[in-house]
Amino acid sequence: MRWMFESRAFEYFRCPVCQHVTTLPFPEESQIIQHYNRGFKEGNYNAARRHKDVYLSAMRKMVEVVKEYLYLQGKDIRGASILDIGCFTGEFIYLMSHEGADVFGIELQDEAVEIANERLPGKILKANIMNNDIILPRNQFDIITLLGIIEHVIDPVCLLKKAAELVKPGGLLMIQTPDSASFLARTMGRYWPPYTPIEHIHIFSRRSVSMVLKNLGCKDITIKRHTKKLSLSYVYSMLKVFGPEIYRFVRPFYKIMPDVMTNVRLPFYAGEVILLARF
Repeated sequence: MRWMFESRAFEYFRCPVCQHVTTLPFPEESQIIQHYNRGFKEGNYNAARRHKDVYLSAMRKMVEVVKEYLYLQGKDIRGASILDIGCFTGEFIYLMSHEGADVFGIELQDEAVEIANERLPGKILKANIMNNDIILPRNQFDIITLLGIIEHVIDPVCLLKKAAELVKPGGLLMIQTPDSASFLARTMGRYWPPYTPIEHIHIFSRRSVSMVLKNLGCKDITIKRHTKKLSLSYVYSMLKVFGPEIYRFVRPFYKIMPDVMTNVRLPFYAGEVILLARF
């Protein structure tokens, strides 16, 4: 591993072979809990809830990605069993349920579980799948989704292994995550927004996550660049956590923008990818 830079008492290292980036030392559990509690009330998760229409639109795009993939495979989303690991407040599986899917979610954060259960009563489990809080039968689900999750955990390989065990033979595992080898990551360096200590511990590259999935028995991997339509107000709010240096730079300009401009939705690409893996 090669040293990259230091940020907020954490150091970043990159594997020269697969371009995987790791934050060291790993944050303590108490730091992680405190970080996410604060984020739900004040940070990026609060921004997602305040701009819920924009967030819901981004989740709708994820639904369309699944539908398109299944269509090309000659399959239908109706009746498919779906488990969303780290489902947050349940927007994605809520939309999937309206497409006729049989949906379930696992979420760790108390407040998010409460909100998700209001939308989908009896479909959300509060559990830490990494600590074996819940035992699920193997080969149970047609689709497993990990949307913005693998970069957050200390042992993402263990998480991916658990997900691979739960999906049916021929089933789909969908992952959304930042790409550490993307053009933006390489160009922006330490100022690339996903390099956010505590929030993101491991940043995969297309190559590193593909290597893990193939070792777990994945038969086919499709990788797409993830572009989202977001309002400037939503992006500005998210920069408080992901890219505080950029936030401070753009703040004076944002303050003089009229609301009609800040609410316009534009396509944004932040160096993220969507992986569709068939087992």
